[in-house]
Amino acid sequence: MEAFSLAVRRRIIELFQSGLEGDDVAEIMVCSPAAARRIWQRYRPRGIGWPASACWRTHAQAQRRTEEAGSFGAGEAEARCVLP
Repeated sequence: MEAFSLAVRRRIIELFQSGLEGDDVAEIMVCSPAAARRIWQRYRPRGIGWPASACWRTHAQAQRRTEEAGSFGAGEAEARCVLP
């Protein structure tokens, strides 16, 4: 299965934002309803429809920990994730 292009992901998000349901979006974009919902679910919590890097969860967690802990240990959490 190929990943959706950025343009397709943006269009899926636009269709959901316009008020359409998953089945309707899937029919318009000629994809499965599960795939369309997955793009939408990824967009809602992070504000984007795709991972920022291969380890986006680690980056998000590191950022959250850094904000919670202040400057103490700021470099430690980010050092664990090696970008390709």
